[in-house]
Amino acid sequence: NSVFSGISITELVLPESVTSVGSSIFSSCKSLEKVVIGNRLETLGSSSFAGCTNLVDVTIGTGVVNIYDYAFQECTKLTEIVIPDNVNYIGFRSFYGCTLLKKAVIGNGVLSIGNEAFYRCPLLSDLTLGSSLKSLGNSVFSGISITELVLPESVTSVGSSIFSSCKSLEKVVIGNRLETLGSSSFAGCTNLVDVTIGTGVVNIYDYAFQECTKLTEIVIPDNVNYIGYRSFYGCTLLKKAVIGDGVLSIGNESFYRCPQLSDLTLGSSLKSLGNSVFSGISITELVLPESVTSVGSSIFSSCKSLEKVVIGNRLETLGSSSFAGCTNLVDVTIGTGVVNIYDYAFQECTKLTEIVIPDNVNYIGFRSFYGCTLLSKVTIGTGILSIGNDAIRNCTNLAEMYIKAQTPPAIGNNVFSVSNNPSFFVPTASLEAYISKWSSYASYLKGYDF
Repeated sequence: NSVFSGISITELVLPESVTSVGSSIFSSCKSLEKVVIGNRLETLGSSSFAGCTNLVDVTIGTGVVNIYDYAFQECTKLTEIVIPDNVNYIGFRSFYGCTLLKKAVIGNGVLSIGNEAFYRCPLLSDLTLGSSLKSLGNSVFSGISITELVLPESVTSVGSSIFSSCKSLEKVVIGNRLETLGSSSFAGCTNLVDVTIGTGVVNIYDYAFQECTKLTEIVIPDNVNYIGYRSFYGCTLLKKAVIGDGVLSIGNESFYRCPQLSDLTLGSSLKSLGNSVFSGISITELVLPESVTSVGSSIFSSCKSLEKVVIGNRLETLGSSSFAGCTNLVDVTIGTGVVNIYDYAFQECTKLTEIVIPDNVNYIGFRSFYGCTLLSKVTIGTGILSIGNDAIRNCTNLAEMYIKAQTPPAIGNNVFSVSNNPSFFVPTASLEAYISKWSSYASYLKGYDF
Protein backbone atom coordinates (compact mmCIF):
# COMPACT_ATOMS: atom_id res chain seq x y z
CA ASN A 1 0.00 0.00 0.00
CA SER A 2 1.06 3.61 -0.78
CA VAL A 3 4.46 2.44 -2.05
CA PHE A 4 5.08 5.46 -4.28
CA SER A 5 2.30 7.74 -3.09
CA GLY A 6 3.11 11.41 -3.63
CA ILE A 7 6.30 11.04 -5.69
CA SER A 8 7.08 13.37 -8.60
CA ILE A 9 7.39 11.11 -11.64
CA THR A 10 5.72 12.25 -14.87
CA GLU A 11 5.35 8.86 -16.58
CA LEU A 12 4.78 5.30 -15.37
CA VAL A 13 4.98 2.00 -17.23
CA LEU A 14 4.05 -0.73 -14.78
CA PRO A 15 6.11 -3.81 -15.71
CA GLU A 16 4.42 -6.82 -17.28
CA SER A 17 5.71 -8.87 -14.38
CA VAL A 18 3.55 -7.09 -11.80
CA THR A 19 0.61 -9.29 -10.73
CA SER A 20 -0.39 -7.75 -7.42
CA VAL A 21 -0.67 -4.21 -6.01
CA GLY A 22 -2.04 -2.73 -2.80
CA SER A 23 -3.96 0.47 -2.38
CA SER A 24 -2.83 4.04 -3.17
CA ILE A 25 0.30 2.80 -4.96
CA PHE A 26 0.80 6.03 -6.92
CA SER A 27 -1.86 8.24 -5.32
CA SER A 28 -1.31 12.00 -5.13
CA CYS A 29 1.50 11.96 -7.66
CA LYS A 30 0.75 15.49 -8.80
CA SER A 31 3.27 15.47 -11.70
CA LEU A 32 2.19 12.14 -13.17
CA GLU A 33 0.85 12.59 -16.71
CA LYS A 34 0.93 9.14 -18.32
CA VAL A 35 0.25 5.63 -16.99
CA VAL A 36 0.55 2.25 -18.75
CA ILE A 37 -0.63 -0.71 -16.69
CA GLY A 38 0.89 -4.09 -17.59
CA ASN A 39 -1.15 -6.98 -18.91
CA ARG A 40 -0.64 -9.45 -16.05
CA LEU A 41 -2.12 -7.34 -13.27
CA GLU A 42 -5.65 -8.52 -12.45
CA THR A 43 -6.78 -6.06 -9.78
CA LEU A 44 -6.05 -2.36 -9.73
CA GLY A 45 -6.10 -1.50 -6.02
CA SER A 46 -8.23 1.17 -4.40
CA SER A 47 -7.02 4.77 -4.78
CA SER A 48 -4.19 3.57 -7.05
CA PHE A 49 -3.95 6.90 -8.89
CA ALA A 50 -6.36 9.01 -6.84
CA GLY A 51 -5.43 12.68 -6.76
CA CYS A 52 -3.00 12.50 -9.69
CA THR A 53 -4.19 15.91 -10.83
CA ASN A 54 -2.04 16.10 -13.99
CA LEU A 55 -2.82 12.62 -15.31
CA VAL A 56 -4.09 12.79 -18.92
CA ASP A 57 -3.16 9.46 -20.51
CA VAL A 58 -4.15 6.06 -19.07
CA THR A 59 -3.78 2.62 -20.67
CA ILE A 60 -5.31 -0.25 -18.73
CA GLY A 61 -3.75 -3.64 -19.42
CA THR A 62 -5.54 -6.59 -20.96
CA GLY A 63 -5.31 -8.63 -17.76
CA VAL A 64 -7.11 -6.21 -15.44
CA VAL A 65 -10.42 -7.63 -14.20
CA ASN A 66 -11.21 -5.32 -11.29
CA ILE A 67 -10.77 -1.57 -10.86
CA TYR A 68 -11.23 -0.95 -7.16
CA ASP A 69 -12.69 2.01 -5.28
CA TYR A 70 -11.35 5.53 -5.86
CA ALA A 71 -8.78 4.20 -8.38
CA PHE A 72 -8.71 7.43 -10.44
CA GLN A 73 -10.70 9.73 -8.14
CA GLU A 74 -10.04 13.43 -8.70
CA CYS A 75 -7.71 12.99 -11.64
CA THR A 76 -8.88 16.42 -12.64
CA LYS A 77 -7.08 16.67 -16.01
CA LEU A 78 -8.15 13.30 -17.35
CA THR A 79 -10.34 13.85 -20.43
CA GLU A 80 -10.82 10.31 -21.75
CA ILE A 81 -10.86 6.78 -20.38
CA VAL A 82 -11.25 3.47 -22.17
CA ILE A 83 -12.13 0.49 -19.99
CA PRO A 84 -11.10 -2.60 -21.96
CA ASP A 85 -13.35 -5.64 -22.43
CA ASN A 86 -11.35 -7.71 -19.91
CA VAL A 87 -12.52 -5.54 -16.98
CA ASN A 88 -15.53 -6.94 -15.06
CA TYR A 89 -15.89 -4.49 -12.19
CA ILE A 90 -15.51 -0.73 -11.69
CA GLY A 91 -15.59 0.22 -8.03
CA PHE A 92 -17.01 2.97 -5.83
CA ARG A 93 -15.97 6.46 -6.91
CA SER A 94 -13.40 5.08 -9.34
CA PHE A 95 -13.55 8.22 -11.51
CA TYR A 96 -15.35 10.51 -9.08
CA GLY A 97 -14.47 14.16 -9.49
CA CYS A 98 -12.66 13.80 -12.82
CA THR A 99 -13.95 17.22 -13.71
CA LEU A 100 -12.53 17.41 -17.25
CA LEU A 101 -13.50 13.88 -18.28
CA LYS A 102 -15.41 14.10 -21.58
CA LYS A 103 -15.35 10.56 -22.94
CA ALA A 104 -15.73 7.16 -21.27
CA VAL A 105 -15.91 3.82 -23.03
CA ILE A 106 -17.13 1.00 -20.80
CA GLY A 107 -15.97 -2.29 -22.29
CA ASN A 108 -18.19 -5.23 -23.15
CA GLY A 109 -16.85 -7.29 -20.27
CA VAL A 110 -17.91 -4.90 -17.51
CA LEU A 111 -20.68 -6.45 -15.40
CA SER A 112 -20.99 -3.98 -12.57
CA ILE A 113 -20.24 -0.32 -11.87
CA GLY A 114 -20.20 0.77 -8.23
CA ASN A 115 -21.78 3.75 -6.50
CA GLU A 116 -20.78 7.22 -7.70
CA ALA A 117 -18.20 5.79 -10.09
CA PHE A 118 -18.51 8.74 -12.51
CA TYR A 119 -20.21 11.20 -10.17
CA ARG A 120 -19.04 14.80 -10.41
CA CYS A 121 -17.79 14.38 -13.96
CA PRO A 122 -19.87 17.27 -15.33
CA LEU A 123 -18.26 17.37 -18.79
CA LEU A 124 -18.77 13.69 -19.58
CA SER A 125 -20.79 13.91 -22.79
CA ASP A 126 -19.59 10.85 -24.75
CA LEU A 127 -20.51 7.64 -22.91
CA THR A 128 -20.49 4.11 -24.29
CA LEU A 129 -21.97 1.34 -22.13
CA GLY A 130 -20.89 -2.23 -22.82
CA SER A 131 -23.20 -5.02 -23.86
CA SER A 132 -22.66 -7.18 -20.75
CA LEU A 133 -23.41 -4.54 -18.12
CA LYS A 134 -25.78 -5.90 -15.49
CA SER A 135 -25.64 -3.63 -12.48
CA LEU A 136 -25.31 0.10 -11.82
CA GLY A 137 -24.89 1.45 -8.29
CA ASN A 138 -26.21 4.67 -6.82
CA SER A 139 -25.46 8.00 -8.57
CA VAL A 140 -23.13 6.31 -11.04
CA PHE A 141 -23.51 8.91 -13.77
CA SER A 142 -25.34 11.63 -11.86
CA GLY A 143 -24.77 15.08 -13.33
CA ILE A 144 -22.96 14.10 -16.53
CA SER A 145 -23.61 15.85 -19.88
CA ILE A 146 -24.85 13.15 -22.23
CA THR A 147 -27.81 14.02 -24.48
CA GLU A 148 -29.07 10.49 -25.19
CA LEU A 149 -29.08 7.22 -23.24
CA VAL A 150 -29.91 3.71 -24.35
CA LEU A 151 -29.64 1.50 -21.29
CA PRO A 152 -28.38 -1.87 -22.52
CA GLU A 153 -30.73 -4.86 -22.58
CA SER A 154 -28.28 -6.62 -20.28
CA VAL A 155 -28.94 -4.29 -17.34
CA THR A 156 -31.08 -5.96 -14.67
CA SER A 157 -30.35 -3.87 -11.58
CA VAL A 158 -29.83 -0.17 -10.88
CA GLY A 159 -29.45 1.87 -7.73
CA SER A 160 -30.82 5.32 -7.02
CA SER A 161 -30.05 8.55 -8.90
CA ILE A 162 -28.21 6.73 -11.67
CA PHE A 163 -28.58 9.59 -14.18
CA SER A 164 -30.09 12.28 -11.94
CA SER A 165 -29.38 15.94 -12.68
CA CYS A 166 -28.12 15.23 -16.19
CA LYS A 167 -29.21 18.63 -17.45
CA SER A 168 -28.38 17.92 -21.12
CA LEU A 169 -30.15 14.56 -21.33
CA GLU A 170 -32.98 14.65 -23.88
CA LYS A 171 -33.80 11.04 -24.70
CA VAL A 172 -33.87 7.86 -22.61
CA VAL A 173 -34.56 4.28 -23.67
CA ILE A 174 -34.70 1.78 -20.81
CA GLY A 175 -33.89 -1.83 -21.69
CA ASN A 176 -36.41 -4.63 -21.39
CA ARG A 177 -34.68 -6.72 -18.71
CA LEU A 178 -34.62 -4.09 -15.98
CA GLU A 179 -37.35 -4.76 -13.40
CA THR A 180 -37.00 -1.83 -11.00
CA LEU A 181 -36.21 1.73 -11.96
CA GLY A 182 -34.44 3.10 -8.89
CA SER A 183 -35.43 6.18 -6.93
CA SER A 184 -34.45 9.53 -8.47
CA SER A 185 -33.10 7.72 -11.55
CA PHE A 186 -33.66 10.71 -13.84
CA ALA A 187 -34.71 13.34 -11.31
CA GLY A 188 -33.74 16.86 -12.31
CA CYS A 189 -33.03 16.00 -15.96
CA THR A 190 -34.47 19.33 -17.00
CA ASN A 191 -34.11 18.83 -20.77
CA LEU A 192 -35.55 15.32 -20.93
CA VAL A 193 -38.36 15.13 -23.52
CA ASP A 194 -38.43 11.53 -24.75
CA VAL A 195 -38.73 8.50 -22.44
CA THR A 196 -39.28 4.86 -23.39
CA ILE A 197 -39.79 2.49 -20.46
CA GLY A 198 -38.85 -1.12 -21.18
CA THR A 199 -41.25 -4.05 -21.16
CA GLY A 200 -39.58 -5.63 -18.15
CA VAL A 201 -39.99 -2.73 -15.72
CA VAL A 202 -42.33 -3.59 -12.86
CA ASN A 203 -41.57 -0.83 -10.37
CA ILE A 204 -40.85 2.87 -10.86
CA TYR A 205 -39.46 4.03 -7.55
CA ASP A 206 -39.74 7.38 -5.75
CA TYR A 207 -38.73 10.61 -7.49
CA ALA A 208 -37.74 8.68 -10.65
CA PHE A 209 -38.55 11.56 -13.04
CA GLN A 210 -39.11 14.36 -10.53
CA GLU A 211 -38.67 17.85 -11.97
CA CYS A 212 -38.06 16.75 -15.53
CA THR A 213 -39.43 20.13 -16.47
CA LYS A 214 -39.47 19.70 -20.28
CA LEU A 215 -41.17 16.31 -20.34
CA THR A 216 -44.55 16.68 -22.09
CA GLU A 217 -45.74 13.07 -22.38
CA ILE A 218 -45.23 9.80 -20.53
CA VAL A 219 -46.56 6.33 -21.32
CA ILE A 220 -46.36 3.81 -18.48
CA PRO A 221 -46.50 0.38 -20.13
CA ASP A 222 -48.79 -2.42 -18.97
CA ASN A 223 -45.93 -4.33 -17.35
CA VAL A 224 -45.47 -1.68 -14.64
CA ASN A 225 -47.24 -2.45 -11.33
CA TYR A 226 -46.09 0.41 -9.10
CA ILE A 227 -45.38 4.12 -9.50
CA GLY A 228 -43.65 5.57 -6.45
CA TYR A 229 -43.76 8.74 -4.38
CA ARG A 230 -43.23 11.92 -6.40
CA SER A 231 -42.19 9.94 -9.48
CA PHE A 232 -43.27 12.74 -11.84
CA TYR A 233 -43.61 15.54 -9.30
CA GLY A 234 -42.89 18.97 -10.71
CA CYS A 235 -42.92 17.95 -14.39
CA THR A 236 -44.39 21.35 -15.15
CA LEU A 237 -44.84 20.88 -18.91
CA LEU A 238 -46.32 17.37 -18.74
CA LYS A 239 -49.54 17.35 -20.75
CA LYS A 240 -50.28 13.68 -21.32
CA ALA A 241 -49.92 10.62 -19.07
CA VAL A 242 -51.05 7.10 -19.93
CA ILE A 243 -51.12 4.77 -16.93
CA GLY A 244 -50.95 1.19 -18.20
CA ASP A 245 -53.40 -1.56 -17.38
CA GLY A 246 -50.90 -3.35 -15.14
CA VAL A 247 -50.44 -0.48 -12.67
CA LEU A 248 -51.89 -1.41 -9.28
CA SER A 249 -50.71 1.45 -7.11
CA ILE A 250 -49.60 5.06 -7.52
CA GLY A 251 -47.76 6.63 -4.59
CA ASN A 252 -48.21 9.98 -2.87
CA GLU A 253 -47.78 13.13 -4.98
CA SER A 254 -46.71 11.15 -8.05
CA PHE A 255 -48.10 13.73 -10.48
CA TYR A 256 -48.36 16.66 -8.08
CA ARG A 257 -47.29 20.04 -9.49
CA CYS A 258 -47.95 18.97 -13.06
CA PRO A 259 -50.33 21.87 -13.77
CA GLN A 260 -50.59 21.29 -17.54
CA LEU A 261 -51.55 17.62 -17.35
CA SER A 262 -54.84 17.64 -19.24
CA ASP A 263 -54.85 14.21 -20.92
CA LEU A 264 -54.89 11.42 -18.34
CA THR A 265 -55.66 7.75 -18.91
CA LEU A 266 -56.00 5.50 -15.86
CA GLY A 267 -55.49 1.75 -16.34
CA SER A 268 -58.13 -0.89 -15.67
CA SER A 269 -56.24 -2.63 -12.83
CA LEU A 270 -55.54 0.40 -10.68
CA LYS A 271 -56.39 -0.30 -7.03
CA SER A 272 -54.72 2.34 -4.90
CA LEU A 273 -53.99 6.07 -5.14
CA GLY A 274 -51.86 7.83 -2.55
CA ASN A 275 -52.19 11.36 -1.22
CA SER A 276 -52.26 14.30 -3.66
CA VAL A 277 -51.50 12.03 -6.59
CA PHE A 278 -53.06 14.27 -9.24
CA SER A 279 -53.62 17.42 -7.20
CA GLY A 280 -53.70 20.54 -9.35
CA ILE A 281 -53.72 18.94 -12.82
CA SER A 282 -55.83 20.27 -15.70
CA ILE A 283 -58.16 17.43 -16.69
CA THR A 284 -61.81 18.31 -17.37
CA GLU A 285 -63.36 14.89 -16.77
CA LEU A 286 -62.53 11.95 -14.52
CA VAL A 287 -63.90 8.42 -14.47
CA LEU A 288 -62.27 6.64 -11.55
CA PRO A 289 -61.89 3.01 -12.61
CA GLU A 290 -64.08 0.35 -11.02
CA SER A 291 -60.90 -1.38 -9.87
CA VAL A 292 -59.98 1.42 -7.42
CA THR A 293 -60.60 0.37 -3.80
CA SER A 294 -58.39 2.77 -1.84
CA VAL A 295 -57.50 6.45 -2.15
CA GLY A 296 -55.56 8.86 0.03
CA SER A 297 -56.31 12.50 0.68
CA SER A 298 -56.43 15.33 -1.88
CA ILE A 299 -56.21 12.95 -4.82
CA PHE A 300 -57.66 15.47 -7.30
CA SER A 301 -57.79 18.59 -5.14
CA SER A 302 -57.39 22.01 -6.76
CA CYS A 303 -58.03 20.69 -10.27
CA LYS A 304 -59.46 23.98 -11.45
CA SER A 305 -60.55 22.69 -14.89
CA LEU A 306 -62.31 19.55 -13.66
CA GLU A 307 -66.03 19.61 -14.55
CA LYS A 308 -67.23 16.03 -14.25
CA VAL A 309 -66.39 13.20 -11.84
CA VAL A 310 -67.61 9.60 -11.80
CA ILE A 311 -66.43 7.55 -8.82
CA GLY A 312 -66.29 3.78 -9.32
CA ASN A 313 -68.46 1.37 -7.37
CA ARG A 314 -65.72 -0.50 -5.47
CA LEU A 315 -64.28 2.45 -3.61
CA GLU A 316 -65.45 2.47 0.02
CA THR A 317 -63.90 5.65 1.41
CA LEU A 318 -63.53 8.94 -0.42
CA GLY A 319 -60.45 10.49 1.16
CA SER A 320 -60.28 13.89 2.78
CA SER A 321 -60.04 16.86 0.39
CA SER A 322 -60.40 14.51 -2.58
CA PHE A 323 -61.90 17.20 -4.83
CA ALA A 324 -61.51 20.26 -2.62
CA GLY A 325 -61.01 23.46 -4.56
CA CYS A 326 -62.19 22.04 -7.88
CA THR A 327 -63.85 25.33 -8.69
CA ASN A 328 -65.36 24.27 -12.05
CA LEU A 329 -66.83 20.96 -10.91
CA VAL A 330 -70.53 20.74 -11.80
CA ASP A 331 -71.30 17.02 -12.21
CA VAL A 332 -70.53 14.38 -9.55
CA THR A 333 -71.57 10.73 -9.48
CA ILE A 334 -70.68 8.88 -6.29
CA GLY A 335 -70.34 5.11 -6.69
CA THR A 336 -72.54 2.52 -5.00
CA GLY A 337 -69.68 1.21 -2.88
CA VAL A 338 -68.80 4.46 -1.11
CA VAL A 339 -69.52 4.29 2.62
CA ASN A 340 -67.56 7.26 3.92
CA ILE A 341 -67.05 10.75 2.51
CA TYR A 342 -64.19 12.19 4.52
CA ASP A 343 -63.47 15.74 5.64
CA TYR A 344 -63.29 18.55 3.07
CA ALA A 345 -64.00 16.10 0.21
CA PHE A 346 -65.78 18.70 -1.98
CA GLN A 347 -64.97 21.87 -0.04
CA GLU A 348 -65.18 25.05 -2.12
CA CYS A 349 -66.38 23.40 -5.30
CA THR A 350 -67.96 26.73 -6.05
CA LYS A 351 -69.82 25.79 -9.25
CA LEU A 352 -71.45 22.64 -7.91
CA THR A 353 -75.24 23.16 -7.89
CA GLU A 354 -76.54 19.71 -6.93
CA ILE A 355 -75.25 16.63 -5.17
CA VAL A 356 -76.80 13.19 -4.66
CA ILE A 357 -75.40 11.14 -1.79
CA PRO A 358 -76.41 7.52 -2.54
CA ASP A 359 -78.02 5.12 -0.06
CA ASN A 360 -74.74 3.30 0.58
CA VAL A 361 -73.07 6.31 2.25
CA ASN A 362 -73.03 6.18 6.08
CA TYR A 363 -70.84 9.17 6.92
CA ILE A 364 -70.34 12.69 5.59
CA GLY A 365 -67.28 14.31 7.16
CA PHE A 366 -66.29 17.72 8.49
CA ARG A 367 -66.68 20.48 5.91
CA SER A 368 -67.28 17.97 3.12
CA PHE A 369 -69.28 20.50 1.08
CA TYR A 370 -68.30 23.65 2.93
CA GLY A 371 -68.23 26.77 0.78
CA CYS A 372 -70.03 25.27 -2.23
CA THR A 373 -71.66 28.62 -2.76
CA LEU A 374 -73.89 27.64 -5.72
CA LEU A 375 -75.11 24.38 -4.21
CA SER A 376 -78.91 24.60 -4.19
CA LYS A 377 -80.10 21.00 -3.95
CA VAL A 378 -78.81 18.12 -1.82
CA THR A 379 -80.15 14.58 -1.68
CA ILE A 380 -78.91 12.30 1.08
CA GLY A 381 -79.69 8.57 0.86
CA THR A 382 -81.23 6.12 3.31
CA GLY A 383 -77.97 4.81 4.71
CA ILE A 384 -76.70 8.01 6.34
CA LEU A 385 -75.80 7.66 10.03
CA SER A 386 -73.69 10.73 10.77
CA ILE A 387 -72.99 14.18 9.30
CA GLY A 388 -69.95 16.09 10.60
CA ASN A 389 -69.47 19.69 11.68
CA ASP A 390 -69.89 22.37 9.00
CA ALA A 391 -70.53 19.66 6.38
CA ILE A 392 -72.86 21.78 4.24
CA ARG A 393 -72.02 25.15 5.75
CA ASN A 394 -71.43 28.39 3.82
CA CYS A 395 -73.55 27.00 0.99
CA THR A 396 -75.42 30.27 0.71
CA ASN A 397 -77.61 29.20 -2.22
CA LEU A 398 -78.97 26.06 -0.54
CA ALA A 399 -82.72 25.89 -1.20
CA GLU A 400 -83.77 22.29 -0.69
CA MET A 401 -82.37 19.19 0.91
CA TYR A 402 -83.87 15.70 0.84
CA ILE A 403 -82.86 13.31 3.63
CA LYS A 404 -84.24 9.82 3.00
CA ALA A 405 -83.07 8.07 6.18
CA GLN A 406 -85.93 6.86 8.38
CA THR A 407 -83.81 7.31 11.50
CA PRO A 408 -82.41 10.81 11.88
CA PRO A 409 -78.63 10.73 11.52
CA ALA A 410 -76.40 12.24 14.16
CA ILE A 411 -75.26 15.72 13.22
CA GLY A 412 -72.42 17.92 14.39
CA ASN A 413 -72.28 21.66 14.95
CA ASN A 414 -73.32 24.23 12.34
CA VAL A 415 -73.90 21.51 9.79
CA PHE A 416 -76.18 23.28 7.33
CA SER A 417 -76.47 26.75 5.79
CA VAL A 418 -79.88 28.30 6.39
CA SER A 419 -79.27 31.87 5.16
CA ASN A 420 -81.40 31.16 2.06
CA ASN A 421 -84.31 29.82 4.19
CA PRO A 422 -84.06 26.30 2.74
CA SER A 423 -86.53 23.43 3.10
CA PHE A 424 -85.28 20.15 4.57
CA PHE A 425 -87.51 17.28 3.43
CA VAL A 426 -87.54 14.13 5.57
CA PRO A 427 -89.74 11.00 5.60
CA THR A 428 -93.19 12.01 6.79
CA ALA A 429 -93.32 9.15 9.26
CA SER A 430 -90.06 10.34 10.82
CA LEU A 431 -90.77 14.08 10.91
CA GLU A 432 -91.33 14.22 14.66
CA ALA A 433 -88.16 12.25 15.31
CA TYR A 434 -86.20 14.69 13.14
CA ILE A 435 -87.72 17.70 14.90
CA SER A 436 -86.71 16.20 18.22
CA LYS A 437 -83.16 15.29 17.20
CA TRP A 438 -82.48 18.24 14.90
CA SER A 439 -84.15 20.85 17.09
CA SER A 440 -81.94 23.70 15.85
CA TYR A 441 -83.29 23.11 12.32
CA ALA A 442 -86.91 22.35 13.32
CA SER A 443 -88.39 25.29 11.45
CA TYR A 444 -86.87 24.12 8.15
CA LEU A 445 -88.04 20.48 8.40
CA LYS A 446 -90.97 19.22 6.32
CA GLY A 447 -92.48 15.79 5.81
CA TYR A 448 -92.12 14.18 2.40
CA ASP A 449 -93.26 10.87 0.94
CA PHE A 450 -90.23 9.44 -0.84
